[in-house]
Amino acid sequence: MTIAAIKLFLKDALEAQHSLLAIQTIFNCLAEKHLQLSPAAASLNAGNLIDATILSKIKIDIEAIKHGKPYQYVIGYTWFYNLKILVNEAVLIPRPETEELVDWIVKDLSDQVTTLDVLDIGTGSGCIALALKANLNANVSAVDISKTALKVAEQNAANNKLNIHFEQFDVLTYLPNNQGQQYNVIVSNPPYITLKEKPLMDKIVTQYEPDLALFVTNEQPLIFYEQVARFARQYLKPTGTLYFELNENYAEETKTLIEKFGFKDVIIKKDLQGKKRMLGARF
Repeated sequence: MTIAAIKLFLKDALEAQHSLLAIQTIFNCLAEKHLQLSPAAASLNAGNLIDATILSKIKIDIEAIKHGKPYQYVIGYTWFYNLKILVNEAVLIPRPETEELVDWIVKDLSDQVTTLDVLDIGTGSGCIALALKANLNANVSAVDISKTALKVAEQNAANNKLNIHFEQFDVLTYLPNNQGQQYNVIVSNPPYITLKEKPLMDKIVTQYEPDLALFVTNEQPLIFYEQVARFARQYLKPTGTLYFELNENYAEETKTLIEKFGFKDVIIKKDLQGKKRMLGARF
């Protein structure tokens, strides 16, 4: 089978579930993973035959994607803010709105002359921490409750040759003290989807991505925002900045909560879909 033929095979297998743009993206990823070909090279070499062993592996991946597994988990990586990020079922797949949050922070702080101290709470794959490290003059630390997620994040830091300090940490159970690093920036993309919203979600998310990183109880939808804000009150430097990714359904409630903790200049920003998905505040 040629490269062109496998592309048609992929289209036939996935067109009922995926857009043509998504299929092209998946094809590009498969070509890079299995054939070590860029999109341009795959197009130029469309008539080349694929080795039988490699072809078998490609078809196994296509079958997994056809049956609902996120292609990023099948491929084993995704791209985030121009960084190649390894992903598996221990971590969330980075989303475009999270890139928008990073872009906001980078634009806010890129003109800083002094070295910033940055903390990412609930780092998952490490995508936020790594993107900030790559684009700001900053010392970056990142924490997560999950040891398996931290292993993924550490591998991503090593692969991208970025120096990040990682540590296991549960923001819900930490005990305040008078010691510890002070930060110019604290950012968090915490669990924020309530369990009552779960039935409305795409099964490709609920079946494969980690519940620990996604869901909160219906009774305490803002529990992570409250705890991170409480933490930030103690560990942000004067005039430090707090950033969150938001559940659009609780955006205004989150803003009110952050203001109650004494933060000023609380701003909610909409993503490219017009949804209230980001918040920034100054201490």
